[in-house]
Amino acid sequence: MTALQAREHLINSQALENTQLKETITSFNTYIANLNRAQEAVHQDSTYIEQLDTLNHFTQSSLASMFKWSCEHELSEEAAHNVCAFLNEIEPYGKSTLDILTRYGVTISDLHEDSTTRIILIRHIIALFLWKNVFRPFVFGLDENLSRNMRTLENNIFLSGN
Repeated sequence: MTALQAREHLINSQALENTQLKETITSFNTYIANLNRAQEAVHQDSTYIEQLDTLNHFTQSSLASMFKWSCEHELSEEAAHNVCAFLNEIEPYGKSTLDILTRYGVTISDLHEDSTTRIILIRHIIALFLWKNVFRPFVFGLDENLSRNMRTLENNIFLSGN
């Protein structure tokens, strides 16, 4: 291969690489442009309201029938510990639940003994689970400090009537 042929080969390979880079840049620009488009709602609000109503109905009726049975045995210490550990992980409401139970001398096992309090406890745990894993991180999107300040402001307005 002569020097001239080597130079032509290098120029051709550089031209090919240049063309491929331009195509890649165009592809990236298209991708970025699509990311910047305004996001539209996937469904109407009524769809989400209906789904939440269905979930609410499920927790009210189906869970009641599942846990209405009379309790013939005590809740194991391990199961009670697992429930307390789960509640302890959910700040601040799970911890508040444990604090209130402790303040009144009530244990998870005590709540498990009676079908009414067992159903209430399970509904509460499901509500905390949904709050922690769905509503808090995905729906509201407020920083925890900002959210706390807004709740304080709302409570002050409510209490003062202004």
